[in-house]
Amino acid sequence: MYVILGGRGAVGAEVCAALKARGDTFVAPSSRDADVRDADALTKACQGAQVIINCVGLPYQAKVWRRDWPRVADATLTAAERTGARLVFLDNIYMYGPAPLEVPITEAHPQKPSSRKGRARKITAARHLKAHEDGRAQVTIARSADFYGPGGEHSLLWASFLERMLEHKRPQLLMTAAARHTFSYTPDIARAILALADDPQAAGRVWHLPVGPAWTPEEWAALFNRLLGTDLKPSYLPAAFSRLLGLVVPLIAEAHEMRYQFDSDYLFSDAEFRARYPDFETISYEDGAAQLVAWAKARAR
Repeated sequence: MYVILGGRGAVGAEVCAALKARGDTFVAPSSRDADVRDADALTKACQGAQVIINCVGLPYQAKVWRRDWPRVADATLTAAERTGARLVFLDNIYMYGPAPLEVPITEAHPQKPSSRKGRARKITAARHLKAHEDGRAQVTIARSADFYGPGGEHSLLWASFLERMLEHKRPQLLMTAAARHTFSYTPDIARAILALADDPQAAGRVWHLPVGPAWTPEEWAALFNRLLGTDLKPSYLPAAFSRLLGLVVPLIAEAHEMRYQFDSDYLFSDAEFRARYPDFETISYEDGAAQLVAWAKARAR
C-alpha cells in the first residue's frame, strides 16, 4: 500500500491518479486526518504502508518554511521508521547556490543557497539523507524543477502567464526575456516519483526528475498565444522595481528572493534519471500546455 501525503496538491493528486490507473492500493489522508508535523498522527495514518510519498506543500513564506519544513521532515521520517515503509520525498531545487547557478544543474551542484527558503530546503533534504545514512529509514529524494500542469495554480506558467492571458492581460514576469528555463509537467513528475518509489535500489540519494527543453519566456508566450488565439506580449518587471514592490506586497517579496532563478539560464539536468529509466517518456511542452489550457477553460465554466 502507498500513503500519499499532500494528495490534494498539484503533484500529489497526479500521483493518486496514476496509482488509481494502475489499480494499486493507496490512501491520501487529509491534513485533518494527519498533521504532517505530528509524528504520532502520521504513524497512525501510515500503518500498513510499504511506501510513503510526501508531496506536501507549505505556504510560500520563508518564515513558514524555516519553521515547518524541518518539523515535517522529522515527523515523516519518524513515521517511516516506525512503520518500516520506504519514504519518497518530493523536493525542489532552492538549496542550490550561489547564483548564478552552474549550467546544467546536476545533483552534485554546490549547496550554498542565497535565499531563506533555499536554506530551509537544504536543511530539510539533509535530514532525509542523514536518516537514510543512519539506517532509520529507506529514503529517496525526488527533486523537481519548476512545474506546470492541470491543478498547478501556484506555478509560474499559470500565475504569470496563463491566468493573466485568459483575462486578456499581458503576462507579467519577474525575469529577463533571454533567460532559458526548464520545466516539468505534473503528471510526468507523478510517474517519475512512482518509478523511484517502486525501485528500492534508488534509495539513499537525490534524483532530478525529468524536464522538457530549455525555453525562454518569449517561447512560452508564443505557445500560449497560439493556443488562445491571442497576441499578448510579455512585460518584464525590472529587479529594482520588484524589490520596491516587495516592500508593500509580501508575495512579491517572496518571489523576488528567488528571482535569480529567472534572470539567467536555469537548466536542470535529468540525465541520471533518464540513464536509469531509459524508457521513461515525457510530454512535449506543446501538448502539456494544451492540456493546461483545456483544464483552465473547463475550470472557468
